[in-house]
Amino acid sequence: MTGPDHEKFVGYASLYAVGALNAPERLEFEQHLELCRPCVDEVMDVLPVAQGLAQAVPLREPPVSLRTRVLEHVTGKKAPLTETDTARPATAGSPVRPVSIDEARGRREERARGSRIGSILFGLAAAACLVAAAGLGWFASDLLNRNRALQQSLEAEVLRANRAALETQTTREAVTRAEATVAILTAPDVVVIALAGQPVAPQATGRAFWSPSRGLVFTAANLPALPANRVYQLWFVTPPNPISAGLLSLDNQGRVATTIPVPANLTAPVTLAVTIESAGGVPAPTGEMYLMGQPPAPRPAD
Repeated sequence: MTGPDHEKFVGYASLYAVGALNAPERLEFEQHLELCRPCVDEVMDVLPVAQGLAQAVPLREPPVSLRTRVLEHVTGKKAPLTETDTARPATAGSPVRPVSIDEARGRREERARGSRIGSILFGLAAAACLVAAAGLGWFASDLLNRNRALQQSLEAEVLRANRAALETQTTREAVTRAEATVAILTAPDVVVIALAGQPVAPQATGRAFWSPSRGLVFTAANLPALPANRVYQLWFVTPPNPISAGLLSLDNQGRVATTIPVPANLTAPVTLAVTIESAGGVPAPTGEMYLMGQPPAPRPAD
């Protein structure tokens, strides 16, 4: 992932690795590192090289008596001994060799160079930590994005699985209804009842296939559209009171086809009627009758 304004920071990685950026530039580049993986990789590649350069010059520890000899040579006066000078007294019989101004200057520059190298090494270590932190920040951001993508993919798979399960369940229910319908229509005891439209719906027609052993298939067509909060209700017309056979759901063309269970106490087909009632249905018919039909007369025995 490349951070914004990436081109602006081309070449900054090497300067950052050796501590050559000023404070504003370093701060701006470190903020850029949090968003730019290529720059993080480049700094991590350059850091070992910069560290090797800083360690190319061997470090030396100056002798403890160097300060005293330098001061005596420069001032021409004997300098008082310090705690450092007295920490390791000169070995008896070992004359102290005078140090020239050039040698003293060289050693002074060597100490300064060692100090600068130490500062560079410290800066490199700090830069490595910052780059590592930036890299971890980028990695965490990338991991978060991957996690979100995985979660979205998982949610999509769950939705697909639920949809497939729903479709399977719907298909199974449709097959079950179709099998029940076929079983009724082909039952040996099936009776066909024709229902005629009544004065409020003269064009309406209906037909019922009633098998006392398997159930009832009811169909109707040309039923008028329902007013608001009204519903068609089918009735088994039995004395002394009709029994509700259920509510009917019409399609946009006023048609209905449904399978209805028959009460166990109805051992033979009876008259069927369709009325229009309040939404939700009623325990006894109150509305106008739209369809009605009686079962055919029993055939005389041979």
